[in-house]
Amino acid sequence: MFQWIKNISLSNYIIEILFTSLIISVPFGSHIFAVSIGFMTIYPFLILVGILTILGFFHIRLISSKIEIFFLLFLLFWLLYAIGLSFISGFNEDAIIDIRSLLMMCLTSWVIIWTKSKLGNIRWQSVLGFSLKIVFFLLLFFSLFEFVSGIHFEGSFTNQMLLDSSGSINYAPIFLYDNANNVVAHMLICSALILLLEKNLKSKPIFIAFLLIVDLFIAVITSARIGTFISVTSIILTILNYAPSIYSWAKAELNRSKVIYIVITIVVMLLVFFKTDKYYGPYWVNQTEVVQSEAVNVESPTGTEIVEVKTAPNKPLTKTEAENMNNDSLRLNYNSFKIRYGLLQNGIAFFRESNYLGIGPGQFRVKHKNGEIDYYTKTNISPHAYIIEVLAQFGALITALLLFLMCLLIYSNWKMNKDDKFKFGIFIISLLLFVAASFLPSGFLILEFNWIFVATLVGVSSNNKKRNGA
Repeated sequence: MFQWIKNISLSNYIIEILFTSLIISVPFGSHIFAVSIGFMTIYPFLILVGILTILGFFHIRLISSKIEIFFLLFLLFWLLYAIGLSFISGFNEDAIIDIRSLLMMCLTSWVIIWTKSKLGNIRWQSVLGFSLKIVFFLLLFFSLFEFVSGIHFEGSFTNQMLLDSSGSINYAPIFLYDNANNVVAHMLICSALILLLEKNLKSKPIFIAFLLIVDLFIAVITSARIGTFISVTSIILTILNYAPSIYSWAKAELNRSKVIYIVITIVVMLLVFFKTDKYYGPYWVNQTEVVQSEAVNVESPTGTEIVEVKTAPNKPLTKTEAENMNNDSLRLNYNSFKIRYGLLQNGIAFFRESNYLGIGPGQFRVKHKNGEIDYYTKTNISPHAYIIEVLAQFGALITALLLFLMCLLIYSNWKMNKDDKFKFGIFIISLLLFVAASFLPSGFLILEFNWIFVATLVGVSSNNKKRNGA
């Protein structure tokens, strides 16, 4: 009955087309070509995952890597554990969202693992890498377009801009995500994946520099401090990774006079830049300065009003302390660091009150909506940190298994590349980019690129004995 499906699945060409289409559809999610059928929404990524999942069952015997098998079983256990917790915490809307995300993570990871086994490691990396480059340039194109033009896709972000005069933030790219941080997260993970998959990377320093400088640029124009820090750190680590090659080249090609000329040129360039006054255009001037005065101008639909507010709090506030403060002071002056600290502390409190088992999928948001929190977080109800999202909602066991998996992948990659320190260095840089990205979106579990990255990390860190060639 299903022989025709089996015959189709034998065609590597069709699998490659479907797999490439799947990856390219990732950044668009359900924003394009989505059709509602009442109880759910169907969109290209979901359809392609479904087709490739079914085809994968005809190639299940090809998977022999112990790391890949452990990874898939872990995801299945995580999904079942989340469903079990929901019987205690409740199957509310937020729980269903997280359970759906875990299910999609399982299916997406299954697709990535079995396509590697079917296509072979070399061809799989080539197809996946090519697809990700298309995604990277799509994101870059839209980011540059928004940055230059100030034109955005309409959403709550653009609605807020109608109310507030926000200066340079008007030019920050948001793409379809309604949040500049999500754009940065997608760019960081996409570039990390490309670095993981690119062949002969040591001979392509300009290519690496391009990816990391683009990441840095996007992080700067969106004011993503974590993204900026990790992008700079990644550039420094890449330079250090190239240090032996640079030293060998310099020793062979440069004499003392050339070195002196190079040093003088660099010093002069730095002096010119740092010792001269500069004009910063509207792109780089944030006109929403943090207000520390007792009275501030507040824009309202009826005009500008003078509002008396207290001085900004110099520490994160508990919920009780916030209730006793002036609302305008909190609205204007309570910065993102204090909010993130509050989310972190609330997450740790949830972890403890659940007896370290986890409060259940989606319950981090539910508890914040219901005000069942210790620390004030303004209107933010999502974790803004993947590790806290997992720890608070799924407990010590799932968190420990996830960290064990990451350590296992680092060890496996080191073992595979112990004679190629440069390649292992790139692996670590890619992992750092992923970790940075995990602190940027409000929720990371729901992000498609999260599902793809971890599965790809497993794929490049494991050897499949049955099928590892082209």
